[in-house]
Amino acid sequence: MRDLVALSTSRDRDCFEARNLAQFHLGSLRDKIAEMRELERSLQAFVRRCDVECAGGPAAECVILGDLAAQRQDGAC
Repeated sequence: MRDLVALSTSRDRDCFEARNLAQFHLGSLRDKIAEMRELERSLQAFVRRCDVECAGGPAAECVILGDLAAQRQDGAC
């Protein structure tokens, strides 16, 4: 966003640059939101699975920890 602010004092650059920079930042933000929604879905699934399979049991046997370990071995984390 600093690059947009820097344009506010420039007389030799045009409005299209500001629009293009804003469009770029909007795309980046939308990508991050999509990543956060995917993370939310994953965490919801972990919690649901724990509630069904192991809630209240020993932490070392929690399916959440097992799933995270499996993802790490697969290179997903």
